[in-house]
Amino acid sequence: MTQSMANNCDTSDAACDTDSRPYDELFLDRSNLAEHLATISTILGMLTQYAEKESYSGRSPAELSTSLTGADPFPEAGIGQDAMANDLEFLVRNSISLTHPATIGHLLCPPVIPALQAEVLISALNQSLDVFETSPAATMIEKTLIARICEEFGMPASSDGTFTPGGTHSNYAALLMARDHWLQKNMNWSAKRSGLPTRSQDFRIICSESAHFSIEKAAAQLGLGTDAVVRIPVDDGHRMKTGSLLRTVQNMKRRGKIPIALVATAGTTDFGAIDDLTACAEVATEAGMWLHADAAYGGGLMFSERHRDRLAGIELADSISVDFHKMLWQPASCGLLLVGASSNFSLMTHRAAYLNPLEDKVAGIPNLVDKSLLTTRRFDALKVWVSLRTLGKRRIGDMIGHVLDLAQRTREMIESTGRLKMLHKPELGCLVFRYEPAADRFSDSVNRQIQQTLMSAGRAMIATTRIQEKLCLKLTLLSPTVREEDLQSLVHEIVDTGRRLEATLTTEHPVGI
Repeated sequence: MTQSMANNCDTSDAACDTDSRPYDELFLDRSNLAEHLATISTILGMLTQYAEKESYSGRSPAELSTSLTGADPFPEAGIGQDAMANDLEFLVRNSISLTHPATIGHLLCPPVIPALQAEVLISALNQSLDVFETSPAATMIEKTLIARICEEFGMPASSDGTFTPGGTHSNYAALLMARDHWLQKNMNWSAKRSGLPTRSQDFRIICSESAHFSIEKAAAQLGLGTDAVVRIPVDDGHRMKTGSLLRTVQNMKRRGKIPIALVATAGTTDFGAIDDLTACAEVATEAGMWLHADAAYGGGLMFSERHRDRLAGIELADSISVDFHKMLWQPASCGLLLVGASSNFSLMTHRAAYLNPLEDKVAGIPNLVDKSLLTTRRFDALKVWVSLRTLGKRRIGDMIGHVLDLAQRTREMIESTGRLKMLHKPELGCLVFRYEPAADRFSDSVNRQIQQTLMSAGRAMIATTRIQEKLCLKLTLLSPTVREEDLQSLVHEIVDTGRRLEATLTTEHPVGI
């Protein structure tokens, strides 16, 4: 790395005279481009070097903290880029390698190269997607991309959308619109102007037992409280029971409660289960509820001709959340909120004379802050634009299908071991299962220690979850570069680790002692 950026300048020094332009080297231009490219190349080389070695270094929180002892984040004099290389190497060596085939626990994907290339331009341009004046071409690219995605989802001509940091933010924004839409339509009341009326104490948001925890977070932030969220039982496939949903809505109304929104999940976090979206739409319409489809995980299916029919009915939703940083291999964060009627974005529009005056709207100038809870916002749409245009529909669809096929074959590997028990049939790329020791009293302990042992040894990053109070192991397949032999090796390692741990526990805690 170059040392040039380490130069510090005392403001009393004549060399810091404004004519000497002492800060030019800190900002990108043609004169220092070669140095920046060399630095980026060094960093990426470091990344690929360590990413191939192990899933994780295995260091504990205490060990990482100790390694940072004495490192002042804000020193009096800058240390320069050559010394900073050590900090970056520490970061890379002790980060989770998302390109390693044994990093397979959570909903984190390795990003495709076109998206990484776009990220450089996104940061270098530093456009803010709030108003047209700060992002002219970016604004029009995002609008064009969203219109095309709405078309892909089969949404009406009135539809629109906005990029978000991710599903939690999208779900919150959708439920804010659901709340305020109900108030406006049924009470001619503006929550934006007047706050919440007393009647809002009876508002209810309905979702399945397996829906994302952000639904409760949104209810709390919206002033409704987590008690406003009513969770419906799921069937054996972990899908919302529509019969129970219908009865719950009827009982609510009899008791004077007001179901304002129904959240249907298209791809639950643990099981990838997809609720019956058409049935949910019918119930929501009949009850006068806003239907939100949380497709943060499963929304990627819409980009596969082979699998898109599994999202049948999603076009009937009032709003849809999709995360491109899950199934579509984009760098985080990269979420999208779609709405069936663009007019509903007005429920969260606020105007500032210096930003998005009404005159701009009258003149047809698009200011995207009008439909976002954020003001300054990254141009995340560019990496999606570049990825989709570079790879094309056919290749994206093939990649999605390949990952889902791998999940089915991994299920067969797990079931063939005789020691691991699958808890469901995979719908997307996640697989939940348990190692079953001979003595059930060791079950939770063995499963937890399998995950921790593999992580601390740097062998694999798998996840855990709890299903019906039992601790389970979880794999989440997202990378199409993982090979069947990688998965076979991982499954064998899980079993072997479980056997060793079980033997140790049995020796240390024999029955009757």
